Amino acid sequence: MTGQTGDRRSQILAAAYRAIAREGVAAITTRKLAGEAGVNLATLHSLLGGKDALLLAVLEQVTGRMIDALAPPAQAHRELRAALAESSAALWTLTDREPRLPVVRCELLLYLLRRPAHAEEARVQQRRYLAALADLYRRCTASTDGSVSCPTLAQLVASQVDGLALHNAFGEPGTLPRRTRTHALRAVSALLEEAVPAAGGMPGSGNGTHRGTVRGHRSVARGDAPAMDSPR
Repeated sequence: MTGQTGDRRSQILAAAYRAIAREGVAAITTRKLAGEAGVNLATLHSLLGGKDALLLAVLEQVTGRMIDALAPPAQAHRELRAALAESSAALWTLTDREPRLPVVRCELLLYLLRRPAHAEEARVQQRRYLAALADLYRRCTASTDGSVSCPTLAQLVASQVDGLALHNAFGEPGTLPRRTRTHALRAVSALLEEAVPAAGGMPGSGNGTHRGTVRGHRSVARGDAPAMDSPR
């Protein structure tokens, strides 16, 4: 791909993202996007194919932006609860800057999942996003007893970010209270406490309180990265 061709392709994808963020997927036509991107329709089709192929390319791009927000670990052996807090904070920082980004991604996923020719490719993009989160958590030294897996944590964090972004779309951008995010993170962190039982207790049994529970919850409530006890 030549530099000029790559620039034209990026120009079209940026125009498509703006249009979807503004009007939604249902209002998108290739003719409208060609006009917004400042290219002729033949050029758009030559570079990106039809509407569905173009939307898949936008989905791949926005998914990449979500993944890129997840900075590589600053420490080779950080703790799991700290990684949860850092990854959530990184994604929320991105969505504060671009509130429509997760909404656009969700719209594209739902649209393409209903298109038989592209449904599996859409699933690949979702799996790619979840795998990036799960990989962050697998690198941590602290582990649970297996009650909560890294893929499960990835699904929960991704669902929180997407769900809160969709909720925020009903109001003014950036109006979601910070405490709502804190409570959401606390809920995920609490699962780690359930997975590490107190002496004499079983995971989820309610018998005893793990010695990190109160300390961890207080630090999350303050907005700090929660501390975790040393790995067993």
